[in-house]
Amino acid sequence: MGESMAHDTPLVAAAFSPDGRKLATASRDGVTYVRDAMQGRTLTIPMLHRGKANAVRFSPEGTRVVTASDDRTAVIWDAVSGAPSAPPLEHQAEVWYARFSPLGDRVATASLDYTAKIRSTNGARISEVRLGAPIEFLEFSADGTKVATASGDRTVRLWNAATGQPLTEPLRHAELVTCVRLSPDGLRVITASKDGTAQVWDAATGLKLGDPLRHDDWVISAGFGPDGRQAITATLDGTARIWPVPIADSPIRPGLCEEAESAARGW
Repeated sequence: MGESMAHDTPLVAAAFSPDGRKLATASRDGVTYVRDAMQGRTLTIPMLHRGKANAVRFSPEGTRVVTASDDRTAVIWDAVSGAPSAPPLEHQAEVWYARFSPLGDRVATASLDYTAKIRSTNGARISEVRLGAPIEFLEFSADGTKVATASGDRTVRLWNAATGQPLTEPLRHAELVTCVRLSPDGLRVITASKDGTAQVWDAATGLKLGDPLRHDDWVISAGFGPDGRQAITATLDGTARIWPVPIADSPIRPGLCEEAESAARGW
């Protein structure tokens, strides 16, 4: 199609701009570029971290990029020039994930220092949550009022984005959670885990909606369709499946599936 988009070290993250015309690529050596998505031509100077890059995302309007790095910072960059557009957003350990809010006025960061922070794009603190395990992934709801975090204690938690207050009890898996997404209307959450399942939850109560979506291998990604009525899951064994999403009037209280399985086995 055009020029090669190779880096000197392996790529760790990539993201399209909202209009699909640009592509941001981040590599293990801490370098991120913005490129023309069709021609591969580099559009910016190198955006440099002092450690491995872990994530890259465009802002909703496509004029900025945020990166997360092992150097304990996330940085907001100008997507035209590649220059930093704000001071680094600092943590006490590696920053594993960063993303803009739906309006582009805030940035959420997840770190191995056991915290997730929401800050304005000029760095002012808005809210912070602290857990007992590294936070590896986070996601805003479509209206920006909720944040979901996935952490190393095998849980997902839902938070008020403005205050950092929890909205439900933790959503628990038997093994590490690999992904969490909110439905377009913000009413449901889907989680994926190394325990071989994905699960749909009620975002208001934290209760399970329907049975686990079972696979034969780690579920590494999950998400909702545009209307929220279908879910898709992808697994380490190379398969992807589409599932109907349970409606929110039949929640399963925590432990019910486990109790049923135990009874069936005679435990």
